[in-house]
Amino acid sequence: LDLGGQIAIFLVAGGDARDLLEREGGELRGRLPESLPQVVALLQGPDEPGGVLQADSPLLKRAEPIRSGSHALIHYWRLACRFLDLEQEVPQQIHFRVSPVAVQRAEQLLAEQGIAGRYFLVCPFAGGLATAKKLNKKWPEFARFVATAEQTLGLPMVVYPGPGESAQAREMYPAARLFDGADMAIYAALLKRAALVIANDTGPGHVAAALGTPLLSVFGPTIVEQWVPWGPSVTVLQHPQPDDATVWPTVEEVVAAAQKKLGA
Repeated sequence: LDLGGQIAIFLVAGGDARDLLEREGGELRGRLPESLPQVVALLQGPDEPGGVLQADSPLLKRAEPIRSGSHALIHYWRLACRFLDLEQEVPQQIHFRVSPVAVQRAEQLLAEQGIAGRYFLVCPFAGGLATAKKLNKKWPEFARFVATAEQTLGLPMVVYPGPGESAQAREMYPAARLFDGADMAIYAALLKRAALVIANDTGPGHVAAALGTPLLSVFGPTIVEQWVPWGPSVTVLQHPQPDDATVWPTVEEVVAAAQKKLGA
């Protein structure tokens, strides 16, 4: 937002931003950003698909081109730095923090399931598709892995489904200890507390990496160089991908990698 010649980029609810614009005498020309993807679309400029506001919007002072080829985090970090006229190195770790209230609630949920010590958490869900070919990002062997993983790895296994995923979790992953509720703060606390997270190419895997939790990412067609979860606690398990098929790790490979991550 250009106020007095200074550029500030921030994420606010649509109503709050609307009030701010009115106080500053701005004229609303389009839909205000209400989420991080919408803010990114705004920063990409008016000629990019998915733009949120018109080019003459009071929220748009200048546009910056999208430069592909590097990790998405590096790209958006540098994009933000260009907009804010900053020169800062990309952080090696994100250092997400979890609220004490969420930590307390997560411990209550664990106690209700009889879990007092270490456990591992599985993230078998994934939205969206990978690469321009629109390929499935879900490891097809996840259900078979979950069926015996608690015995194989020797620790309690937790799954925390998102909105609309509980029925699928009960049907496909009955061996896992299901924590229902779909609260992102509690989910983050459970991810932070876990001894290991095993995930598809999915948002909770990125959150686990940002929290510093040991993460095993099971990838198929995902472009690792661009989308691997960011941080030193991440191990990616992926095979080279031919042009005409998707090759996935086997259950045995994932078990061996998980045992190594757990120090077994």
